[in-house]
Amino acid sequence: MSGESPQQSADESRDAIPSSALEDLGPGGPERLRRTILFAATGTGTLLSAVFWVFGAMKDIDSVERVIVPVLAVMFAALTLLTWKGRLRGAELGLFLVGGGVLLERIHFSATNGKPGLIPVLDTYELLIWFPCLYLFAFLVFDRRRALMLSLTLLLASAALVWRWVVPGASTIYHGDVSEFFMGQLGCLMLVYGFARLKMTFLDTHKLAVNLRSFAETDFLTGIANRRSITLALEQEILQCERVGGSLAVILLDLDEFKGVNDTHGHDEGDRVLRRVAMLMDRSRRQTDVFGRWGGEEFLLVAPNLDLPGAFNAAERLRDLIETSGQGTRAAVTASFGVADYRPGDTVSGLVKRADQALMEAKQGGRNRVVAGAA
Repeated sequence: MSGESPQQSADESRDAIPSSALEDLGPGGPERLRRTILFAATGTGTLLSAVFWVFGAMKDIDSVERVIVPVLAVMFAALTLLTWKGRLRGAELGLFLVGGGVLLERIHFSATNGKPGLIPVLDTYELLIWFPCLYLFAFLVFDRRRALMLSLTLLLASAALVWRWVVPGASTIYHGDVSEFFMGQLGCLMLVYGFARLKMTFLDTHKLAVNLRSFAETDFLTGIANRRSITLALEQEILQCERVGGSLAVILLDLDEFKGVNDTHGHDEGDRVLRRVAMLMDRSRRQTDVFGRWGGEEFLLVAPNLDLPGAFNAAERLRDLIETSGQGTRAAVTASFGVADYRPGDTVSGLVKRADQALMEAKQGGRNRVVAGAA
């Protein structure tokens, strides 16, 4: 039906499809969330490092902390700047490396500060319980392969430090405990990796389900609701009227002599006209109105809490908008409208049938007009 290149067709479709039909879970939402989390983490790290630096200078802190704390403050500030500039991947990697570096430094310091053999072991245990937090962070923000590589590197580096500095200074009775502890760390890492795989499987399945639902409920050409989707919406509105009362109207429109557009200008131009009409309907509708492509060149708009005169006025405004917007284009079109309102006991087919009868009267009356309340 189209002789355009795929890219050109996609661009034109996006320009013409109503904004309500383009809502997705695209990168905007997750990107903002990532930025917010990184700002919170790096900003908190900068603030805490600066506070510890200032107040620690008044106390007797070790020489290592006197050097590391200001360096940490500068590094966290640099990560905050990266986040502000939008380089989120670099900020995330930097945050992991800073956190891992701090833990490794503390393990080394604990092992070489001259305390008795058991004390470094206990201090090391206290530090190592923070490692699963870094594993979780890695698998949340990186792909599985990179997260596994970073986590294994951190685990092996910590094991090398412990076996190089802590174990030789401890009693042999603790050697087995240290081995068991690192085996537990490895098991924890594998468990996090397994959960990450489950998460990706769930996300892929969810994405597939969302896409399938979108295909089932969306008209491919215009990007708006298809007949199935608009029928379900109308059923819900009828049930609402049956339960609590209220008014409900439907507006059925059909483009006049649309076959002539396809015959004269080609199906590509006909597709553009359909997309333009869908866009005009989206611009002119109320927020509570639901609309979709009923079939061919017919569109249906469901207007809850709107009586017959109000629906007639809304259809008249849309009729005028379609007529005037096409002026000066290659394929100017008009539309005929049939309007009907809900009556007690109505079904979807009965309500739409009355709108269709009104539409037929508009066609027989000369087209480009609105008829409401057909018998």
